[in-house]
Amino acid sequence: MKNTYPNFVEIIKFTALTFDLQPKCMKELDDLEGNVVVDPHKVNYLFDTGIKGRFEHLVGKDIGGLLSNKFRLILDDYISLVSKVDVSGLRREQVISPLVECFLISHILSIFDLPFMSQLKATPSFILTCERSAVVEILEWLSKTNPQSIKAMTKEDRDLVLAWRKGQYIPSSSSLSRLIDNDLHRTYILIACSLERLKKFEYGKALVVSTRSRLLGLKPKAISFVTAASNLQSHLKPRLDKFGRDICIVQDKLRRTKAKSPEDKIATDFSLKHLEKGYSCDELPNSSYFVHHHRARWHVYCGNLDQANVEYEKTINLAALMAGEEQRGILKEAKAVAACLNSPDKVFLKKIRWIEQIFRYDIESVERAEPSNKFTDTIEDWELDLWKQSFYGLFPKDGFFPGCDYPEITLRTGFISMTDEDSRITIDLKNPNKKVWLGLNKQKKTHQLIWFSEKGDVDSVKALLDAGASVDVKSDVDETPLIFALQAMNLSEKFGPIDASLFKLISNHPHKAESINSRTQKKRMTALSLAVRTGKLWVVQKVLSMGADVHQLSGSDRQTALNLAMKSIALLKDIEKVIKVQREPDDSDIAVDSFRRETSGLFGADLENNRKVRNAFLNEFNLYGDDHMLQWHENLKKHSSVRELIDIARELIFAGSDPNAEHETPLKGYTPLMLAAENDEKELFEMMIQYGGDPFKSFFQPLMRRNLDSYEIMSLWRQKRAWDAA
Repeated sequence: MKNTYPNFVEIIKFTALTFDLQPKCMKELDDLEGNVVVDPHKVNYLFDTGIKGRFEHLVGKDIGGLLSNKFRLILDDYISLVSKVDVSGLRREQVISPLVECFLISHILSIFDLPFMSQLKATPSFILTCERSAVVEILEWLSKTNPQSIKAMTKEDRDLVLAWRKGQYIPSSSSLSRLIDNDLHRTYILIACSLERLKKFEYGKALVVSTRSRLLGLKPKAISFVTAASNLQSHLKPRLDKFGRDICIVQDKLRRTKAKSPEDKIATDFSLKHLEKGYSCDELPNSSYFVHHHRARWHVYCGNLDQANVEYEKTINLAALMAGEEQRGILKEAKAVAACLNSPDKVFLKKIRWIEQIFRYDIESVERAEPSNKFTDTIEDWELDLWKQSFYGLFPKDGFFPGCDYPEITLRTGFISMTDEDSRITIDLKNPNKKVWLGLNKQKKTHQLIWFSEKGDVDSVKALLDAGASVDVKSDVDETPLIFALQAMNLSEKFGPIDASLFKLISNHPHKAESINSRTQKKRMTALSLAVRTGKLWVVQKVLSMGADVHQLSGSDRQTALNLAMKSIALLKDIEKVIKVQREPDDSDIAVDSFRRETSGLFGADLENNRKVRNAFLNEFNLYGDDHMLQWHENLKKHSSVRELIDIARELIFAGSDPNAEHETPLKGYTPLMLAAENDEKELFEMMIQYGGDPFKSFFQPLMRRNLDSYEIMSLWRQKRAWDAA
C-alpha cells in the first residue's frame, strides 16, 4: 500500500519521467520509491544525479542550474509541508487533489517567472492548454520567431520533426539534444514536452487547466493546504464518533505523566483491541499509526521495551508520511526506547535519525558527503547515552502500570571518570597494547596508552611507546594520544601550566594519516585545530608536517583551522569586540547543536529544547560568559602574540587552507578572508588574495538585509572604528 503523501524519491522519479531526463540512477529510483525511510544523503544524491545533473547536461549549466534550483526549492517546500501537516485518516487520492491545487500550481507558476522565460515574448498561457499540444504551440512559435532553431539534416530527422509539428509524437530529450543547438530554445520545447507528458498522468490535465486559469486571473487563489486537509478530515467525524470512547480512554490513560491503576492496564488494552479491529476492517481508514503508537506506550508502561520497540517501528513506518508535526514527539519516544534495549536497535535508530534530518527536526551528527548504511556514519556514541538519559524524562516511573518492572538503564559516559582504583592502574610493558577497565562499575575499556596520555603521565607513555605500543590507538570517542598531548597546551581551555613535554614525545613517533586526522565525537576536536589553539607556530608546523588535513572542519561549530587562527587574532587584538560579537544572537541549528555538544547534552537530546534553553541563558545569564573568553585572551597574551598568530595563519595558507571556505556560524557564509577584512589584517588579506581568495565573494548580512563582500566589510568596519574613536 502506498503512503498517504507521495514520498520524496517518488517526487524525484516523477520529475525525471515528466521531463524525460533519462537519469542513470533510474533503477535506484525504482528500487527506493516504495521505501518510507531513505538516507537524506541518498535523496540528495538522487536529486543531484537524476535532476540537477541531467538538466545541466540537456540545457546547459546556466539554465539547467536555474531549473534545478527551482525544483530543489519545490522539493524542500514539499518536505517542509509533509513534516508539519497531518493528513491522518485520509487516503492518497484524497490528498493528491489539494496538493495539486493548493501547493503545486503556485510552484509551477513560479517556473514561468524564471529570467529566461521572459524571452518567450508571449504569455506562457499559450502552452498551458489542453485543447492543443503544447509542443505544437511552441514549435509554431519558434518557426515564426526563430526559423533556424531546428536543424533536421537527414530525411529521417525531417520526418521526425514533422511528426512533432503534427502532435503525433512528444520529442524525447535525446532527440532535442541532437537536433537543437540553442539551449534556450531547447528549454522551451523541453518544458512544453513535460506539459504534454503531465497531461497523461492522473490529475495532470486538471493541473494544466488550473495553472492556466490562475495565470490568467480567471480562478481565485486556492485556500491553504492545511485548510484543505482539515476540511477533508472533518468528514471523518461520524466514523470517529463510533470509536470516540476508546480514543478518549487510550489518550487519557496512556498519557506519559499520568499515574495509573491496575484497572487502567485492562481498560486501555481492551480499547486498543477495539481500535485495532476498527482500522483492520477500514472503519478507521489510515489511522493505524495512532493505535500502534498507543500500543507502544502500553508496552512501555508494562516494562516490555522489546515489544514497545516493535510497535514504535510500525508507528513510524506509517506516521512518517502522514502524521505531520505529531511525529516529532513519536520520534523522541522511539529513540529513547530503541536506545534503552539491552542491545540497542541500531538499524531502527539510524532510520529515526534519517527522518529527523530529512524533515529538518535535527541536523546530522556525523558529517559526510556520501550515502551510507553504517550506524557510525549517522550516530555518535554519546548520542546513544543522551537518548537513554531521556527515557525517564519521557516516561516517568509514576506513569508505569503498578507491579511492572522499570527498565534498568546502563549509561556509558563519553569521558573516563577517575576513581581511586583507576588511579592505581600500573602499566603492563609485556603487553603494551593491552586495554584496561575503568569507571565505577568497570563499564569502560580503553588502551593503556590512551589512559596514561589523558592523565598526562609522560614517563608511563614513554615506557609504553618504548615497549612497542601503537601510537595510532583511539578511545571509544575517537580521542588519540596526540589529541591528549595537544590538550595539555590548549590555551582556550587551560587554566593551569602549559606542558609541551607529552606532545614532543608523541609527535616524534610516525602516525597513520587516519590517526593524525581523527576527530573526536561531541566537540569534534582535531589535532590541527588544537595545534592552532596552542598559539605556537612550531606546534602547528609539526602537526602539518605529520600530515594534518587543512580543510577538515573542527569544533562543535564546524570551522577550519584558518578560520580559528583568524578568530584567535581578533580575540587577542580586541577582546571587547569579540565578546560583543559573541553575545549577538545566532539561532542557527549549528549554533544550537554547538551548545548541545559543549554542554554535553545537559539540557537533553532534543534540538528544540536546547534552543529554548540556550536563548533563555543568552538573554538572562550571558551563558558564553565573558570569563572563558577573558581566560583565553590572557593565555594568548602570556604564551603567544599577534605576530605568532599571524604566522600561524600564513603557515596554514601556505599549506593550502581555503581563504574562501564558508562557515555557518555566527554569520552564515563568512570566510577567513572576510575575517581578515573585518579585523584590518592587511598582510593576511593580501596574502589570501594571492592564494585564491575572492574579495568579491559575499555573504548575506541579516541586519542590513543585503549582501556584503570583503571590500565592503573592510570599509564598514573602518567607518565603525572611526565613529567609535570619535
